[in-house]
Amino acid sequence: MAQHSPLSFGVANVAVGLVVLALAWLLGGRPGFGTVANAVLIGLFIDLLASIGWVDGLEESALALRIGLLALGVALFGVGTAFYIGAGLGAGPRDTLMLVGSRRTRQRVSVVRAVLELLVLGVGILLGGTFGVGTLVFALAIGPAVELGFAALLRT
Repeated sequence: MAQHSPLSFGVANVAVGLVVLALAWLLGGRPGFGTVANAVLIGLFIDLLASIGWVDGLEESALALRIGLLALGVALFGVGTAFYIGAGLGAGPRDTLMLVGSRRTRQRVSVVRAVLELLVLGVGILLGGTFGVGTLVFALAIGPAVELGFAALLRT
């Protein structure tokens, strides 16, 4: 969307988040403060982080560093998602869609999240977006990471 409109990547993320929020709400997801905050703040933080020079230059860093950061990022996303959903203030738009999809299909969160991420990746490719191995790893690993985050949260 950012390539086909005057929107920045972060603002395009906010727009998509609001559309996904509406879809999740229509499917029975209950939005809360956290849902709306997630829809808006994630995109704003994307633009903020993208403006930091060394973040933008990470693609030039050593492969081992990039792999480590990807693994750390997926793990933090999984735990962070479990924590903020567990707080009961409402899941973000994509996470609400994941939870509704899991509940309606009776599939594990990891499976539903992977399907959603792969569908979104496909749409992004059709729109001319770029992707790499890290994008595919994230799409396949975020669901299991969230499930592990839920399991860790429930054990404490």
